[in-house]
Amino acid sequence: MTIARAIVALSALFLLAGCAGSAEKMNDLRLGMNQLAVVQVMGDPHSTSETDNMMYMRYYLSGSGLFSEEYFVRLTDGTVDAYGRRGDFGLGY
Repeated sequence: MTIARAIVALSALFLLAGCAGSAEKMNDLRLGMNQLAVVQVMGDPHSTSETDNMMYMRYYLSGSGLFSEEYFVRLTDGTVDAYGRRGDFGLGY
């Protein structure tokens, strides 16, 4: 039974890690891109939020470890003006 539980646990970890995209995609983003271009590079975001003229696109991406990290792309007036990990650049997200 112990080996079976270990196999199930390892399988679950690999499935969870597989749900997140690779953080390397962030390297293909550029300032000035529009929302459609971001989606072409990054895929659909896990969630979005908007206020006034700003939109935040939230992604959960895996880096070198097993676990994913939260990344954001901020569009102001329809174009990317900032992107990075949660807390980068003091952007308020």
